[in-house]
Amino acid sequence: MWKMKYKYIAAFIGVSVCISFLLSGSYYWYFSRLFETQTKEYVLNMAEQSQNSLELTMGKIDSVILSIQSEEAVQSFLAQIDRGAYSEYEEYLARADVRKVIYADIMWEDSVINVYLESDGGYWEVWEKSGSQVLWDTQKKEQIYNGVGHTVWLGADESGEYMQAGAQINSTRDMKPLGFVIIQVPMKDFEQHIDHYSFVRNGITIIAGDDGEL
Repeated sequence: MWKMKYKYIAAFIGVSVCISFLLSGSYYWYFSRLFETQTKEYVLNMAEQSQNSLELTMGKIDSVILSIQSEEAVQSFLAQIDRGAYSEYEEYLARADVRKVIYADIMWEDSVINVYLESDGGYWEVWEKSGSQVLWDTQKKEQIYNGVGHTVWLGADESGEYMQAGAQINSTRDMKPLGFVIIQVPMKDFEQHIDHYSFVRNGITIIAGDDGEL
């Protein structure tokens, strides 16, 4: 009788241990899945907020470029200087007018550091906050002209300190190309859109263009 009793006790203990393992495994799987789901949702939410913040900044730069493209002083300067229509003094006044309207277009946008303007014939004008050069090459100019007037994001300049965006400037009268504009924004202004939403502890976060370029 005692042997049967011990067998029942042993069986009960065995069943209890099995149930405990099953319950522990179930709880572990459930909370593991819950943590994974919540973490994924959190990361995606933070990434979406970073994207929205970045797109807001890019939209502001796009608006600045659109304003510069349509300025009558810019349109007139690019058209007249290629035709050699200015006297030396008239060119001085025209350049001063261009700098004035560019300043008005960007005065409320702290991110804009430099504005580079070049006519189709190669005459140029620069408005600078930083004193640094606007570095570009023929490949970037080609990218800009391929955009046919739309803002083209060119990536970082050769120094790696500035993000560049440019656009072809077309005549508002006949839509013929008059030149192009390049705007520089500090790279840190783009990085802060990720740093502000610090959701990455291990690993990296990258910004890539439509062409896959980082």
